[in-house]
Amino acid sequence: MKTNLVAVDIPPVFVSPLKPSEDGQATIPRLCSVSDKPETAKLTWLAGQPKSIRHCLADEEADKACTHNQVVLLPSGIATLRLEN
Repeated sequence: MKTNLVAVDIPPVFVSPLKPSEDGQATIPRLCSVSDKPETAKLTWLAGQPKSIRHCLADEEADKACTHNQVVLLPSGIATLRLEN
């Protein structure tokens, strides 16, 4: 599925609508899996690679870095990212 910023490469994973972070310093996309097995989604940045891509919790606090533009999702899982330019 495509948004203005990111596309994923596998159909059972989609990107929810993007939103600005509460602090206004980042963009927050959520990846959602509708698969019954773990999935690895490769991210393609349609508007250019962000400077920083980090996993975060629902409170938008940055956690570990997202490496190799890939996100692993558990069955029916959700991953929240924090993108900074």
